[in-house]
Amino acid sequence: MTDTDESSQFDEESYPSDGSLDYDSEDQDMEDSQFWEEDEEMEPSSDNFGAMSHSEAIQVDHTALAASSQRVLEPEDLLKGQAADVARVSELTALEPWRAELLLWKDDWKVDHVITKYLEQGEKVLREAGMLSDDPVEFVISKPRPDFMCFLCCDEDKATSFKLACGHECCTECYSHYLRGKIQENGSLDITCPMNCKEIVPKPAVMLLTDKKLQAKYQSTLCTRYVRAHNDMKWCPAPDCGKAVKANISVTDESVIPIAECNCHQQFCLACNIDEDHLPCPCKVAARWLEKLRDESETMTWMSVNTKPCPKCTNPIEKNGGCNHINCTQCGNHFCWVCLGDWAKHGSSNYQCNMYSPEQAEEDQKSVNAKREQLDRYMFFYTRYNNHRDSAKLDEKTYKNITKTMETLQKEGKMTWLESRFLPSSFEILRQSRQTLLWTYAFAFFLDAQPEREIFLKNQEDLELHTEGLSELFEYKWDRIPGAKVNFLDKCSYLKSRRQKLVEHVMKGMEERNWKFLN
Repeated sequence: MTDTDESSQFDEESYPSDGSLDYDSEDQDMEDSQFWEEDEEMEPSSDNFGAMSHSEAIQVDHTALAASSQRVLEPEDLLKGQAADVARVSELTALEPWRAELLLWKDDWKVDHVITKYLEQGEKVLREAGMLSDDPVEFVISKPRPDFMCFLCCDEDKATSFKLACGHECCTECYSHYLRGKIQENGSLDITCPMNCKEIVPKPAVMLLTDKKLQAKYQSTLCTRYVRAHNDMKWCPAPDCGKAVKANISVTDESVIPIAECNCHQQFCLACNIDEDHLPCPCKVAARWLEKLRDESETMTWMSVNTKPCPKCTNPIEKNGGCNHINCTQCGNHFCWVCLGDWAKHGSSNYQCNMYSPEQAEEDQKSVNAKREQLDRYMFFYTRYNNHRDSAKLDEKTYKNITKTMETLQKEGKMTWLESRFLPSSFEILRQSRQTLLWTYAFAFFLDAQPEREIFLKNQEDLELHTEGLSELFEYKWDRIPGAKVNFLDKCSYLKSRRQKLVEHVMKGMEERNWKFLN
């Protein structure tokens, strides 16, 4: 979720018309843990959400895990969550709700820390958060005093004005334009008084002086920062989705891979920045693999095997002819391709290019062989990883063509809906298996030699064999597919179990810290 699309998370009806969060309502008096757990049936944990043990997590399939270990949050849910926290802080500190909210924003929404800090330091905390006065404040548009002059437009003839506790007063029109500029600029929450004093413009003032469109953008910024402040929440990366997902399992435990699935069916990891399902790869291993794909080190490995550096300027040179006399096009240096010596000396009494040195030859060959082996190994795993990614795209294309044909035949009365009903679930199993398969090659690339490795490779082999078998069924001509229903269902059932077995084996190894990876 980027800053540029924050406003897409809200429409103008996502919040009360007055912009408030209804702090005093009965719903908002509940604690944060009560709000987030209202749909859960798990024991509450100390960090305000239901926790699932590792053993429980690995005994269910991925779909069930996603359903039980997460909660999809609409923008309204995020606003309610914020209001619940504000109500809790306000109740325990006896602060006005808008002051409690400002303290939460200043402290990255650490509820318990905010309460403790305020009870220990009192007014000092308020001053640091931009509340220069602890006097009661009314956020109202009022009639200006007789000697009023707006300090922004310098106009004395204004019907209404507005001021904060700092006392700096200006006309409501200028104040509204000032807030509009700040919100449109970057959706800032740290908007201070227009007179550049340190008094923060709180949410009630923003809602009072802006229109619904600006309020939506401002609320969107609030929710974006709210989600970022919680490491157990993440925005769905799908375009125009606008929902967040909250984890109900640990996202900091490296033995857990918290893959989420939004209501829009987008899958992503809640613990890292990878916007797809990377099971069975742990987050750090998956990140290393993606970095390796982007890294130019593999290109450099190829160059070290197939090129030689100019002895003078080190420019890499690939030999394209039989003559060993090389002329560097970058610096003009003439040298020998065989020994990299100065070509001018070839033919002199010091010429030793034909003098064989077994030690040097063996060292050079070892270096070349090691680099070739590294490159060959990388290409082995990359080719298979990339092949499954490409195959997944082709599988989806084939499935779309099949469903389009089936829909046409149903409209023409040549096929019933029941005859093709099994296809969507079958394709989903194929898609998940293909996604898991491609990441098994990233996992295997970094996997060190160990007894569990052989079991993993056997599970990978079995999963790959039956994934290709199901993919082949989708290549049938449309008139053969309805008759192959039993075959589809049999393969799907077995493939699903094989995928689950592979994932369970990896997750169990992570829980028991059995996996060892290459540096």
